[in-house]
Amino acid sequence: MLATIRLLLVDDHPVMRAGLANLLASEPGFDVAGQATDGLQGVRLWQELRPDVCLLDITMQGIDGIETLRRIRAADPTARVVMLTSSEAPEDLAQAVAAGALGYVTKNVEHDELVQAIRSAHAGRPVISSDMQLVAAQGSPAAPSPAAPSPAARLTPREEEVLDLLREGFTN
Repeated sequence: MLATIRLLLVDDHPVMRAGLANLLASEPGFDVAGQATDGLQGVRLWQELRPDVCLLDITMQGIDGIETLRRIRAADPTARVVMLTSSEAPEDLAQAVAAGALGYVTKNVEHDELVQAIRSAHAGRPVISSDMQLVAAQGSPAAPSPAAPSPAARLTPREEEVLDLLREGFTN
């Protein structure tokens, strides 16, 4: 018997949220505990509902997903957040990992891979969707400005370890 995983969905697109909620609610062991239309509501619902996993978009009106992630993690350092986004930008991946995301999955992911990503995050295992693993392995193509720290300087030792494993060909 699978333990029920309580989910919080945070995305400013109503159709995306509704479709995701319907898809995940039909999956055994998943319960969509709440849905938020923006980052501020997402932070509030995280604190009220204390779900097991949050699926969080990056691009939203108001505060973006990265700032929402920072606020959720400030309120609950053990929060398990998976970025579910259309962004394939290496900078977004690096920022999400640096801000404490346990996972990064693009919206073009297959159903089975999304379900596995949620289960992995719930178990505390980092997860990056297969389409983003190559991006992670290649790193950011843009050179940082002289005033900015290098992308690697923004990563924790654990984040660097996860990226090194991805470069070696390990999957989530």
